[in-house]
Amino acid sequence: MRRLLVILSGLVLLTACERDDLCLEKPAADMNTLFINRITQEREAVELMVLYGQDTVVQQRATDSLHIPLPVDTSRVTYRFIKNPGNNSNTDQVEISYTIDEIFISKACGFKTVFTGLQMHLINDSDNWIKQIEIVLPEIKTDTLNHVKIYH
Repeated sequence: MRRLLVILSGLVLLTACERDDLCLEKPAADMNTLFINRITQEREAVELMVLYGQDTVVQQRATDSLHIPLPVDTSRVTYRFIKNPGNNSNTDQVEISYTIDEIFISKACGFKTVFTGLQMHLINDSDNWIKQIEIVLPEIKTDTLNHVKIYH
């Protein structure tokens, strides 16, 4: 009898797990941003440092695209894009606003944050190196699509 209970308990434990108990999805996708030369309309790398808040460095490298994380605890954030950090640097500020929605993925993964209604506003100064911002996809669900083009 005891052996039968052990076997039944083992079967219950083995069948209690769901197929999707491994979660491969990120809880929130990043905003994919491309840097485009405004004259040639081609992707062009920028020597860049991106800052969030007072001193949190998000990226620092020469690149023609960035994956920028959006905070999930607020619906508005300002990033500073510093072109040529160090000598002759030029800082532009971009205010990003969005709506936060959560969708249920599975019992193992829980909820995933989706950003909708994406809006970006370049804060004008006397020497903006960012000339235009184009929102390609106003909904951020996945990291595999391009959401924003920044023309410089």
